[in-house]
Amino acid sequence: MKVLVWMVLLLPCLAKAGLGTDQATTQDAPRLPTRRSREEGRAWSVSVLGGPCDSSKGCSVASGVCEKGTCRCKPYHVAVNATHCLRGALLGFPCHVDGQCNKRVEHSTCVQGYCRCIADHVPYRRNNCLKAARVGWMCRSHDQCRLASWGTYCNFTIPRVLGKCQCSPDLPNNGDNTCGHLRYSLGTTCGTSAQCSNYVPGAICVIQRDLPLSTPNNLRPNSISAIPGVGQIPLGVPVAVCSCPPGHLEAENGTRCIPVLKDAGVTPASLGQRCEGSNQCRASDPFTYCRGGVCHCIHDSRRCNARNTGCYNDTFQCISSGKCISWYFVCNGERDCDDGSDETFCTPHHCPHLAYTCNDGTCITRARVCDGVPHCPDGSDETRCQGACPPSTFRCHDGRCLPGFVFCNAITTCSDGSDEETTACIQGHITTPYCPFRCRNGRCRSTAILCSGKNGCGDNSDEEKCQVCSCSRTPAVV
Repeated sequence: MKVLVWMVLLLPCLAKAGLGTDQATTQDAPRLPTRRSREEGRAWSVSVLGGPCDSSKGCSVASGVCEKGTCRCKPYHVAVNATHCLRGALLGFPCHVDGQCNKRVEHSTCVQGYCRCIADHVPYRRNNCLKAARVGWMCRSHDQCRLASWGTYCNFTIPRVLGKCQCSPDLPNNGDNTCGHLRYSLGTTCGTSAQCSNYVPGAICVIQRDLPLSTPNNLRPNSISAIPGVGQIPLGVPVAVCSCPPGHLEAENGTRCIPVLKDAGVTPASLGQRCEGSNQCRASDPFTYCRGGVCHCIHDSRRCNARNTGCYNDTFQCISSGKCISWYFVCNGERDCDDGSDETFCTPHHCPHLAYTCNDGTCITRARVCDGVPHCPDGSDETRCQGACPPSTFRCHDGRCLPGFVFCNAITTCSDGSDEETTACIQGHITTPYCPFRCRNGRCRSTAILCSGKNGCGDNSDEEKCQVCSCSRTPAVV
């Protein structure tokens, strides 16, 4: 009886201490995870790029792997915004970002959605962008040599694999990793006038009496006089060089003599220009004639005719020489054509179509329209520079008008930066709404860079069509 009483008295104490009852045992047993807790744990364990992980299955990004406890992209993949791993791409393959290209090919970038080499590099197969190679340097393609010096080629020792850059057979080696001018071009040494005129019509061989006599001290090791057909210059004998006759102007980088003075008898007119007689046309190109008041080729071809003179659109063709220059230089007050025709025709109310005509008829260059400074006497070049912009200007996204040349010139001029958008100026997306001139590398530029004398594209494609074509001597073969 006493034992029973003691048990009744001790029971509350045991329960309070958590001993001797089923309830106490149940409370202290470990709790099993529920379905909700398991899902929460799984979501916590999945990681983005750069996050912690235990295995590759824990990385939520496609093509992601767990490396040393951190989620990373697989080899030859590039991370984008810590949420995507994009596969690297070879030249010519589709891409979304520059990193895809240079991950696989050094010196490449994404242009118009495809991997291409950056400026001053040329592609070699699918996996190389080669820098320019000078004369005497190792090369793997002809383009690699030509990128450094015109008139060179890759002389392969292992066909189509490896060689050295050399000058073309008709060009001399200057000895400084460059090639000289065409043999017997203007300014090169000669023996007879026939040698000069064979390369430059009308050129003659003239003794340079104002030059010092040849001595061992002023002879160069690789003298141009050592070319086949021209004997070495004896010591003490004056130097003779190919020159234009009196009354003629040297043009086209030393490949043509053009009569420009009064004693020449005619004013030259290049292909496609207005003429009064065929002698004007022939003075610029011997295989042209005047028809209907315009200089035409004697033998037209698709490549060269009066309508297709070979120059870029939106460039100005100098009347006599046929050289083409940027509209930036037309009516800017300076003679940029040899004959000054870029300024000669800037007469009031009769301005060239590539210039700007003020309300009072004055001609000014397009480069000064909407630049913030009045250049027209009546100030009309600055009166319509907000909203509806003049045709030759660039309109910022905020509605402000600026001179056309500010577009993609590497200097931010619009307050909103819309003149230097990466998609147009660097990547060259094909969906870009405004692209006045598309370079060969796909990038967009203003037409002001065409034939400006500067490499505005980076691949020099803006300077390729800056001289009127030469008409063929014979009919084109159909």
